[in-house]
Amino acid sequence: MSNAVELNYSPVLVKIKDFPKGDTFLPDTFLVKDEQGNNIDLTAGYSASMRIEKRDSTIIATLTSAPLGGIALGNGTIEFNVNTSTWPAPCTLYADLQMTTPGGKIETWLRFEIEVIRTITPP
Repeated sequence: MSNAVELNYSPVLVKIKDFPKGDTFLPDTFLVKDEQGNNIDLTAGYSASMRIEKRDSTIIATLTSAPLGGIALGNGTIEFNVNTSTWPAPCTLYADLQMTTPGGKIETWLRFEIEVIRTITPP
């Protein structure tokens, strides 16, 4: 008889289809709430980092929550602001968002698959 416990640690997967090369990534704001539905104040000791890569691990972009790093943390919000004019297209890119908590724990909160398409108007 086994006393094994199986855990499933699976961050939320965000699939972005038909993202136009040159558009500002990512126009949506992600809301972050606790179990009671209250905003988590991410300005209070949290930091974030994210690396965007091709399937072969070629790094396309590295984002952080440092000033002008491409990730803005707010009271219950995560926003991205990145120029994508140098991103390859067409292709699929992969990323994950890692958060460092006020206690120093590193947690992966989101995973991304981004299908980048070429645009007619050059960025």
